[in-house]
Amino acid sequence: MTPEADPAHLSRQVWQAVSDHAIRAVASRDFCPEQSRVENLRPVVCIDEDDLMYGRQIWCFEAMGITASGRRRVLYGLLEFSIQYGLLELSHSLLLEDASERERCVAQWTSPERREPSSLISTQFWVWAAWASVAILTGGWLVALCRYVFWTSGDLL
Repeated sequence: MTPEADPAHLSRQVWQAVSDHAIRAVASRDFCPEQSRVENLRPVVCIDEDDLMYGRQIWCFEAMGITASGRRRVLYGLLEFSIQYGLLELSHSLLLEDASERERCVAQWTSPERREPSSLISTQFWVWAAWASVAILTGGWLVALCRYVFWTSGDLL
């Protein structure tokens, strides 16, 4: 858990909403929602929203999923929420069979995407546009220079 994911500052309504989403995630995998249970629900990342960007929360949990036939299975869950104008909105929900796979997903979701600025399409467009405008201006300048040179050289003869 990161330092900013302090569970003490989260309201009871947030805990209840996240718990409900965790039960729905378990039920979506054909497990009985009444018999299955969510355990060890905890926030991993809590980024509050501000004037420039929405907030974000990532939660982990373990669940004991019980099928209609009574078969038990341990599941490792991951929930990502977006906080928009104070409302908690579910972005992604994952149920995995392996805890290490969940940790890889957490690491992937929390690490910023690193792309070289030169590989972005918008950057490539603006570089191409700059080169094209320089070429056009240079061509226009050369044509004007040639016309001036030939025009003034004709007057000297």
